[in-house]
Amino acid sequence: MYCFPYAAGSASYYFPLSRLIDPAVEINAVQYPGRHDRHREPPMTSIHEIADGVLRALSDSTDDLPFSFFGHSMGSVVAYEVARRLERSGRKAPTRLFVSARRAPSCTRPGNVDPGDDASIIAELRKLGSTTSTFLDDPELLDDLLRVARADYTAIESYRWQDDGTPLAIPITAMAGANDPNATVSEVAAWQSHTSGDFTLKVFPGDHFYLEQNLTEITSTLTPVTDR
Repeated sequence: MYCFPYAAGSASYYFPLSRLIDPAVEINAVQYPGRHDRHREPPMTSIHEIADGVLRALSDSTDDLPFSFFGHSMGSVVAYEVARRLERSGRKAPTRLFVSARRAPSCTRPGNVDPGDDASIIAELRKLGSTTSTFLDDPELLDDLLRVARADYTAIESYRWQDDGTPLAIPITAMAGANDPNATVSEVAAWQSHTSGDFTLKVFPGDHFYLEQNLTEITSTLTPVTDR
């Protein structure tokens, strides 16, 4: 399973999930440029640019084993765009796309964040209460966090879905927090229009980062990955 982080997040977010999930499932977390072991690389400011980068990285890493994609928040859109590229090119595609805490690409509404305003970014991170928000009070970590957050929010706030008239054939499982202000249950349910395959909607108690309070249930939802 390839896991895609949220805006301003990193691959390490999925470490708790990797410890709880079925041992038969190998977790590979995507590390976007600009953070941790890719700190020296400039962060990307386009969802399409990020997706293209992931596609290149996958070229030699997908073998004969089935695999799935799981994205949370911004990561849902990145995972979706990578899946589209794989399917459109005739390459081996995921057995299932899991999307979490993100409205469907066809659902648009004004963004919550001005990527050019650090105060707006900080306010959003505090409101959402992600693990990343703990860095906001550390001056030594804040600059690095804001560097990637500016880029990520630029990428997701400027993203516009390009409808080519053909939904994915890949089945989709969409997951939502019942009280998530950034992705309502109805907005998450709209992912159904983006696949011609099986669609499942799961709603969990909590808000945008409901995963952290529902890890056991989440791992049950994410396995097995070989469902087609």
